[in-house]
Amino acid sequence: MKNKSHLIVVESEVLPEVIIKVLEVKKLLANKEEKSSAAACKRVGVSRSAYYKYRNSVYSYEEKLMQKIITLYMLLRDEPVGLQPS
Repeated sequence: MKNKSHLIVVESEVLPEVIIKVLEVKKLLANKEEKSSAAACKRVGVSRSAYYKYRNSVYSYEEKLMQKIITLYMLLRDEPVGLQPS
């Protein structure tokens, strides 16, 4: 059975170094301090394969906080409409 995705907050000191480096690469790219992921990975000292493995799963708190998350709940009723007597 597949586990559902959960967001958690973890103290960065307990994370593996590769996760911290992936966050640094993402920050460099977001701030346009590096033009390519290859250059940013080289600057930070992480392999591109590690970056691509984790980039869509690792976010800084601020990065997630800036996103607009919206939940919609709708209840639609399909009721037949009868002919009204004249």
